[in-house]
Amino acid sequence: MKGPFLQRVDLALRSAVPLGFSFFLVLVGQVPFGMSGGAVLAPHLALICVFYWAVHRPDLMPAWGVFLLGLFQDLLTGGPLGVGSFTLLFGYGIIVSQRRFLVSFGVPLLWLSFAVTAFIVMTIAWLASILLMWRLLSPSQQIFQFSMSVAVYPLFAWILARTQQSLIR
Repeated sequence: MKGPFLQRVDLALRSAVPLGFSFFLVLVGQVPFGMSGGAVLAPHLALICVFYWAVHRPDLMPAWGVFLLGLFQDLLTGGPLGVGSFTLLFGYGIIVSQRRFLVSFGVPLLWLSFAVTAFIVMTIAWLASILLMWRLLSPSQQIFQFSMSVAVYPLFAWILARTQQSLIR
């Protein structure tokens, strides 16, 4: 009896790695590093994780997990509650609907696909924040975050791929 039970526990823990690691990266992404004014200008790590897992293993990144990840990000950043969840779910929907094409792409096209998705998601987040906060927000932070996200995507995709190969099998 212990064998099958332990196998199920092992499978459940391995299946939780993508979502758990995504939460960890969102938390790490909020650590300030040398920027004046106290603003955290980091890549959109939640979107990077959602994009990677939705393309490669959507079964391990369910929509409810994407929602919770966005909510967690909103709580950490102090942004309008729900914007992160909505925009990540919107991006997740785009990715999952195009998954059969995306899985066949090589690294350069996948990187370009991430850039297009990030642009759409981050523009919607910026516009939604303007509407909910009822004040004009400078696009400079969004542009910087978008640029950083696109620049570091290959590194994080490589890290997530190694995680997938070693832990999930």
